[in-house]
Amino acid sequence: MRAIFAIPVALALVAMGAWMLIDDTIVDSWIQNQQASVGDDYAPLGIQSEEKWLVVVVDFSDAEVASNQDPEFAQSFVENVAQPFLEQATNGEVSLNVTAYPEVIRAEFPLSTYGADQNGVRDSGINGINPTSLAEELVYKINLNQSFSWNSFDLDSDGNVDRFLILHPAKPQEDGQGGTSSIWSHYSEFESKIDISGEKTISDYVISSMQSSNYRGTMVHEMLHQLGAIDLYPVHDEVSSIPWKGIGAWDLMASGNWNGQGAWPALPTSPTLELIGHPRHQDVDLAWPGEEGCTGPNIELDPMGEGGQAIRILIDEEQYIWIEWRNDSGFDFHLPGNGILVLVQDLRNGDLSDNEVNSNPEQPWLIVLEADGHQDLVNGVGKGEPEDLFQDGDVFGSDGIILRNRDGVKVDWNATIREQNNHFYIDFESEKCGHNIDVDLADDQSIILPQEGIHIQIEGVCTDMTIDLSSTDGREVTYSDGMLSFSRDAIPLTSAHIQGSINCNEGTPIDIYHPYFITQNRPISTLFNTDIPINEPHIVEVPISFEGSGKQTWYVGIDGPISRIATTDAQQQLGNGDSVLIEINPNGLLTPGMIAKGNLVLATDTGEKWQIPLTFQANTAENSLLNDWRQPNKIIPIMAFLLAIWFLLGINSPTGQPPSKTEELPDSIQESSIDPSLVNPFRQPDQ
Repeated sequence: MRAIFAIPVALALVAMGAWMLIDDTIVDSWIQNQQASVGDDYAPLGIQSEEKWLVVVVDFSDAEVASNQDPEFAQSFVENVAQPFLEQATNGEVSLNVTAYPEVIRAEFPLSTYGADQNGVRDSGINGINPTSLAEELVYKINLNQSFSWNSFDLDSDGNVDRFLILHPAKPQEDGQGGTSSIWSHYSEFESKIDISGEKTISDYVISSMQSSNYRGTMVHEMLHQLGAIDLYPVHDEVSSIPWKGIGAWDLMASGNWNGQGAWPALPTSPTLELIGHPRHQDVDLAWPGEEGCTGPNIELDPMGEGGQAIRILIDEEQYIWIEWRNDSGFDFHLPGNGILVLVQDLRNGDLSDNEVNSNPEQPWLIVLEADGHQDLVNGVGKGEPEDLFQDGDVFGSDGIILRNRDGVKVDWNATIREQNNHFYIDFESEKCGHNIDVDLADDQSIILPQEGIHIQIEGVCTDMTIDLSSTDGREVTYSDGMLSFSRDAIPLTSAHIQGSINCNEGTPIDIYHPYFITQNRPISTLFNTDIPINEPHIVEVPISFEGSGKQTWYVGIDGPISRIATTDAQQQLGNGDSVLIEINPNGLLTPGMIAKGNLVLATDTGEKWQIPLTFQANTAENSLLNDWRQPNKIIPIMAFLLAIWFLLGINSPTGQPPSKTEELPDSIQESSIDPSLVNPFRQPDQ
């Protein structure tokens, strides 16, 4: 190898390795990006035309089944609600067959062991015995029955069992009657797939109560999770304290599973039906051909409970309006009212993989556009009321109840509700046939430092553009080269709006009402890894880097599996270079080498969140140092140094002649006392 090539490459490798050792966030950030690009390889199977559910009854020494709560009772308990529910929800296009396992299985431990809450963590169990281990226990016991076949419940013949429902006779925890030692009904995945007979696997389960018909809605709600549905109420969030109701009683995946005292769950809304793989809507493109004027289309709706379809309209990239008629037929008899339900969906919000999509009403995945404009659901008042629904003569869009996209741009059309001969119609029209340009701002709101402006992108043909924008905090706003600049610096920790319009000679004016928040500092997200003791309480310091200056109050929480062993203060004053102290309590859940992952979440009081990925590995003290040097942020720089040495050693002799025979011979050969066959350069440390 020529020196002119090898030396620069070696120097570059040494510099790169040194840089990565000095700033280990470089490697951590790269790994974080790679991890973010790889999703979970398991997703629940959507609804099938022929659904087949396996139902297993379990009881406990402290919660035994009654004499009549046998498998036949459990089968009827499920069939009597789930069969007609799915038939109405899918307009008769799905059938359901329920099979009850022929025996009641007695659990190994009392219910109070599986369902115990520990340190405020629901269903954490005792000594690692929890509802998930109960489900695993049942799978293993069923698998010992050689006469039982799992085959029927692998609905798509991919080798994985798709429907597994566990029923127990105790009161559940979710309605407040079961107590903190009972099990909260839920859907969950196993930590890893379980191999079962017939060359099958099983990946998830549902557990619910059959103690009363009041829990039928909850049972169907949880089973829809196994079909791919998500919760539409605000799932518990460590950093959100906003008491809103999601979409309330209008969908069983929100509060609607409790309609009719829990016995008459609401039908799914159209977005839920799409998620489980049974869409019942038509996409409407509101184009306005000049020769037809700016009026139309006019669309007739039928009730969703009677086989109708919804309307879906795109208002921004991955953001939709859903319009559906909900009446009092069948399971919807217990809805708050009868009329046109309008929903706003933003696919960029929330986290489907973590079932956290509606934690914050400022950035919801799905929200009700309430016809009375009161936004009671957002404010935590009730679970829905008749006034949420649009009726004859009501208008929404650019007039009436104003509708804006996630950037704060008002839509360029309005919809008028018309009732005629007991049918509902939606009539659309637009001022000047719609927008002629596209305006793009930050999603939901801009987060800026006091001296910063707001980015804005304007695309399209606009003749004689006029921009008339102002800020609600009194500062003057000017536009130049994609930036809205302010006349002076802002006051930190305040909120305001950009408001006004952008006008062209052609098309509907762009009406803007865009929120922004002035932050003292902004977190910089980097991966954090560390070792933690297996059995002892421990404090972990997570250093935080910020853009900006000074300190401000942050809402701090811990999300993910790691939250079962980690806690921190809910509000903290933080600035650049500060650390968040995380208290680790193993709770008997850790074993040597176990890895616990999650996120440290920092949030503003307006709902903006930043996540710092955490990886904690449980180790004994003697393994901690070795494990530290086995981390990627140490291994990769070392590899760079070794490669540099390899390049330098590969430089050809400057004379261009091969070495002499004398040079080729080593001085001596030392005999080793170690048998080479016993040396493993990749061996793991002793456990």
